[in-house]
Parts: sequence; structure tokens; C-alpha cells
Amino acid sequence: MGIKVDAEHNEQLMTYALAAIAQYGHITGPIDHVDLMIFQPRLKHVSEWRISRFDLEAWGVRLAITIDKINHNIYELNPGAAQCKYCARASSCEALNASVFEAAQVDFDDQTAVATDSLDDEVLAKKLSMVDAIRTWCDSVEAESRRRLMAGRTLPGFKVVQGRKGTRKWVDEEAVETLMKKMRFRGKNMYEMKLISPTTAEKYAKYRRIGPVQWKRLCELLTQSEGKPSIVPESDPRPALVTDPAADFSAISSTPE
Repeated sequence: MGIKVDAEHNEQLMTYALAAIAQYGHITGPIDHVDLMIFQPRLKHVSEWRISRFDLEAWGVRLAITIDKINHNIYELNPGAAQCKYCARASSCEALNASVFEAAQVDFDDQTAVATDSLDDEVLAKKLSMVDAIRTWCDSVEAESRRRLMAGRTLPGFKVVQGRKGTRKWVDEEAVETLMKKMRFRGKNMYEMKLISPTTAEKYAKYRRIGPVQWKRLCELLTQSEGKPSIVPESDPRPALVTDPAADFSAISSTPE
């Protein structure tokens, strides 16, 4: 949710297609091709891709071979952010551990910096590609450590303590309101008024609770800060920012005095 997903070469969707052919092929009759589609209404994103049955089943053969190898414990682990994000064994996976420490390559005794100006661009890019996987590894290690400590186990050098208390809130707002009225609280002391947000106003305009002309006038009083520069893979559809400082300056032509 919140991330656009494409249908082209989507292996999860291709697996569903193979299963659908296996289950319904005797009903539909001969199938020459399969249309795969992903529809994400909240993102207003639709992705379609057509694949021939021959190519789909050829990929299915490779998938079956891979599954058979896994069933016989013949496989090579390939750690990464996407495939490790929801893995229950991320905190104890030796392959992920090795990848994390290889990406870090930090001499903690010397307290050297992780990245310096002298670091090769390709090496830095390789480290950058592992950042999400490292975050996943960190989260998994913390979750597993918390689980063990809460179960009464001991981790040398660590303990569980009570965290900060949460935000205070009324148990029953109606009961509090009634009590305050009995105490003769003034309305201005009981309630807080807050202007609706631009998002709420836009919803009102969408459902005609605010007219088009009114919404247009309100939009004139809207402002929105630019998003901060973010590092993303090259496959991201958003255009790259122009980061060359020289591009910010236009050529200045000299004029005779």
C-alpha cells in the first residue's frame, strides 16, 4: 500500500496465473495467452501485461526446479531488503548477517567513518543498496531480542525496562463533559476549536459541501513545501533531480559599457 506495483514480470502474479490455468483450464478450453493486471485504486494506478502460455509455463518449469531444490535443501540464500522484510528468520539468517557486515565494513576499534570522500562511487552504491536490508536486519534483531527478554531469557549486557508512559486521555469523554458541566466549567474552557485542514476542505469540495467557486478561492490561500530530496533506485518512475550546481546559473552575457 502506497507503492505502485507493476504487472510485467511480476513473479507472484505469474504464480497465480499458473495456478488459475491448472484449476480452470479444463473449463476455459485452449489458452494461448494470459493477461495479468494490477489495479491500485487509491494510487490511481493500473498495470497490465500479456504473456503467452508457452512463456508462462516455461517460467513455471524454472519455478518448479527451484522449489524442488529448496525441498531438498539445495539453495543459495540471496538476502535483500524486499525478500527479507517479512522473513521471520531475518534476525538469525547467516547470509543476511554476512551481507550486513560486508556492507558496513567498519573498523569499530578505530571508529572510522562508514563513508568518506575517498570511497569509490561503486562501493558506496553497493553499500547504499543494502541500507534497507540493514534496517530490516536491525528491526528483526530488536524484535527477537525483545521477545526473548520478555519471555524471561537473559541477553548479556541488556535488560527490559518500563518505557515512557503514553499520552494521557479521558476514559469516557461523555462522562467528563457531564462532570465539567456540573462543575460549571465555561464552554471556552471545555472545548477547543480548530480550523479544518486543506485535506478535509478538499474532501468537502469533492462531495459538494463546498462549492467549486469557494474551493477555488480557498486554493489561492494554500501553500505546500517541496518534498526533500530522496534517494531511490533508478527504476523509480519519478524524474531525477538536476544536481549539477552549474545548472542553477544561466550564462551571463557581457555588455559594453
